[in-house]
Amino acid sequence: MQRFLRQWWRPAIASTAAVIALAACGWANDRFDPARTARNPQSGIGTSNAASIKRVWTSVGMADSQTPAFVSGGTAVLQYGDHARALDLTDGSVLWTTAAGGLRVGGISSGTVYAVRPSSSMHTNYTLVALDLDTGATQWSASRSPSVGETNVPVIAAVDGNTLLIDDEKGAPSGSTLDVWDVSTRKVRWSTAAPASSYAEAIAGGVVYRLAYHDGDTIDAVDEQDGHPMWSVPYHGPCPYGPTPVVSGPYLYAYGETRRISDGSVVHTWDFCPPQLTSVAVDGEIVFAYRAATSTSTATLYVFDGITGAFRWSARAEGVGAGPYGSPTIADDLVLLTDGNTVVARTEADGHQVGSFTLDGDARPVTDAVAASGTVLVAGSDDALYAARPGTQQLAVPSLASHHGRDALIIDARPPSRGTGMTPEIGQHSPRSIAD
Repeated sequence: MQRFLRQWWRPAIASTAAVIALAACGWANDRFDPARTARNPQSGIGTSNAASIKRVWTSVGMADSQTPAFVSGGTAVLQYGDHARALDLTDGSVLWTTAAGGLRVGGISSGTVYAVRPSSSMHTNYTLVALDLDTGATQWSASRSPSVGETNVPVIAAVDGNTLLIDDEKGAPSGSTLDVWDVSTRKVRWSTAAPASSYAEAIAGGVVYRLAYHDGDTIDAVDEQDGHPMWSVPYHGPCPYGPTPVVSGPYLYAYGETRRISDGSVVHTWDFCPPQLTSVAVDGEIVFAYRAATSTSTATLYVFDGITGAFRWSARAEGVGAGPYGSPTIADDLVLLTDGNTVVARTEADGHQVGSFTLDGDARPVTDAVAASGTVLVAGSDDALYAARPGTQQLAVPSLASHHGRDALIIDARPPSRGTGMTPEIGQHSPRSIAD
C-alpha cells in the first residue's frame, strides 16, 4: 500500500486570490472539523505563498484564552469578553457584537453561530443559543433542564451538521454530562453522565468517540443519533489526560495511542505523552504532536507515522508546555506552530520553515492558529487577536470606538523573526538538521 507521506505534495496554485476564491473550507470547530484533525486542506495558505505572510491587522482587548476564532467565508466569530463578536476578515472591522452577555461561542454551521450561556438556576443547566452569522441576531434558544447539578460549565465540543455536542461540567456534585443536541428539533437527542471530568469528543462517520469515566476508564464509540454503544474498551494507556481524540481515516488517535475505529484495538502506542493543554493534528496517518519542555530542553513538535511510529522530523517550539500556548494546526501543505512569540509555518513534508510572523512585545499565542479563507488568526496573551495573510499589505482598521471595549489597530513594521532550529529526534534515528 502506498504510504501517506508520498501523497503530501499537492498541486500549487499560483495566485493567492484564486486560492481564497476557491477555498470552500472555513474553520467551523475549535479543531477545524468534528473529527478534530486540525487540518484545513483548503486554507488558501501553503508553500506557494507562505514566504510572503505578514500581519495585516490586530484587534486589541477582545481575545479569549480558551476559545479560538471560528471562520465562515469572510467572517471571523470569536469571544469578546462574555459576548460574541463578528469581524470582517478582510480588515478586522466589527460586523456585530451581541448585546446580551454570558455567552461562550462554540462553532458555526450553515450560517448559524452556536453558543452556550451557563446558568446557576436549580431549574436550568444552561441555554443553547443560535445566532445569525450575518447579523448576530438570536435565531432561537433552548434551555437544558431540569438541572442535575450546580455550577454548570457548558462547552460546545463539536458541531456536525444538525448534531451538536455539549460537555457540561458540574461543580456540585462533581462530574460532567455529555448532551447531544439535534438543532433541527432544538432538543437534546440523548445524554450520558459521568462522575468525573470529561474531555472533548470527536465525531466521524456518525460515531462519537470519547474517554469515559465510570467504574473504570474506557474509550467508547457510540452512535451519534441515539447513543447506542458501538464498542467500549478499557483504557490503561500512557496518557490519561490527553491529548483529546482525533479521527482520521480508519484510526482513532487519542491518549497516546493509535486505535482502529472498527473495534478500538490498539495499533501503536506512542513514545511520549503530549502536554495536557495541547492537542495533536493529523493528516492521513501522520501525527503532529508537541512533546513537553523539560528542565534541560524546550518543547518540541514531533512528527511521526501514527501506525508504525516511524519518525519524520522535529522542530523546537519554545513556550509550549509552560502554558496553553496553542497546538499545531495544518494549513494545506504547511504545519503552523508557535516558537516563543512567533507563529511559524513549516512544510509538512520535511519541516523546513517557509514563513513566520511575530506578536507584539512579550505576547505569546494562547490559542491554536486558525487558518481559513487565506488568513491565519491567533489570540495573544496580551488579549489581542492577530491576523496574518500572504502577499498583502498591512491594512487600516476603521474606528471601533462605537463598539464594546477598547479596540485599536497595531501595525507591526518589523520583519518576522527567524526560526530557532531543531531538536534531536525520537528514538535511535540520527538527528536531522533542517535549515530555515
